Amino acid sequence: MTVTATHTQIRTRRWTPDVLTILLAILALCAIATYVVPAGKFQTDEHGIILPGTFEIIPSTPVNPMAVLTSLHTGLVESAPIIFGILFTGGALAVLDSRGALTLVVQRLASRSGSNRYLVASAVMLFFGVCSALGTITSEVIAFLPLALVLARALEISRLTAVMTLMLPASIGYAASFLNPSSLALAQTIAGLPLFSGALFRVVLFGTLQVVTMAFVLWRIRRETRETGFAADEGDLAVHADRPFPPFGWRHVLALAAFVACLALFVTGTVLYGWGVGEMAACFVLSAVLVTAIFGIPMREVHDTFIGGMRDLMWVVLVIGTARAIAVVLSDGQILDTIVSALGTLADGLSPIGSALALTVGGGIINFFIGSGTGQAALTMPIIAPLTDVMGITRQVGVLSFQLGDGITNLVYPTSSVLVAGLATAGVSFGRWFREAGWYLLTLVIIAIAAMTIAVLIGYN
Repeated sequence: MTVTATHTQIRTRRWTPDVLTILLAILALCAIATYVVPAGKFQTDEHGIILPGTFEIIPSTPVNPMAVLTSLHTGLVESAPIIFGILFTGGALAVLDSRGALTLVVQRLASRSGSNRYLVASAVMLFFGVCSALGTITSEVIAFLPLALVLARALEISRLTAVMTLMLPASIGYAASFLNPSSLALAQTIAGLPLFSGALFRVVLFGTLQVVTMAFVLWRIRRETRETGFAADEGDLAVHADRPFPPFGWRHVLALAAFVACLALFVTGTVLYGWGVGEMAACFVLSAVLVTAIFGIPMREVHDTFIGGMRDLMWVVLVIGTARAIAVVLSDGQILDTIVSALGTLADGLSPIGSALALTVGGGIINFFIGSGTGQAALTMPIIAPLTDVMGITRQVGVLSFQLGDGITNLVYPTSSVLVAGLATAGVSFGRWFREAGWYLLTLVIIAIAAMTIAVLIGYN
């Protein structure tokens, strides 16, 4: 299907800064903040967990301009595992789809005349939502983002909607996770709670968020497939360009089976052996090797296709590295602990419900500066846990406030690696993201407020 953009099909709008420009501006502001905000530090135990009541002001270590520029390199280096995971995934998927192994199969499943398109999208969303809630695929969803480009092409939807089918379920699954072995387990351990306790409430919350998310994405797919000229910019139109594929045959079925087997291998390894991004990249490369053998693709073509798939994701790589550079500057300036200490007084004088909501807001604010859920739990839970005792709410509510404040703001902040990678893959600005997903994000906030209120009222523990 060929789509030609006309002057009336592409909206005329004011210039808005792209994701990388916004990140560079935030990087500069954070560097300036190291000259203004006093440096401070908590004492920690042997496991890196802070000790409440030990905060003290220390001599400032402002970040100079050369250190800011160096942080860009450091950010890329520290993000190397996920960056190379993305590049290997992109290259492998390019090889896999060079003969239409994914696109043709998905197109056959998602018949234009039926509802199969919605079933395919629903299956993808359920997979990533459940895997994220179980803690098997959380931030690793970044490395799967190249798959969104295949979905966009096969389902004939915008790249933004295709990215949403992966990114949104993974994000809400993390926010309401009931078996996450890293951030949730650490938060509950610090709070002195039984591991994975309170699971039933979180399962109900996850189900609610998953249904809302699927309804939103399926509504977008319905709108885009029924309306002509839906694409908002040339980047969307590009995903529908014609690509010559060989006729669908048994090789395509075998190639898809190989891909699914490699994906199942990764999920199994994650559950049983704690596999990470490195093993995921290896599984994708294995799928590319199998597809090469199945179709008999010449090695020179494999090399060129693999490199081309990696090249298409270099923008995403730069965005991830720059987002990490912000954390590097804040850490070098030693102002993170100062911010955490100040937020510890956020709920003074509030009712139990108000205190619980204030903790959620505070967790969301901290998430701007600390992208790691585990790192955030180690830094904030030693403060949140004793605060909940004073506020008259349970520690389980405190852990839930940490989860929701962290998880939902991952879809808002330009310092969220998942969000910036998703927007870079979709080729859209933050302005358009909030225009397209604003009502959905507001719905998540309302659900989070309701969940925190109910948790306080029932004494969630």
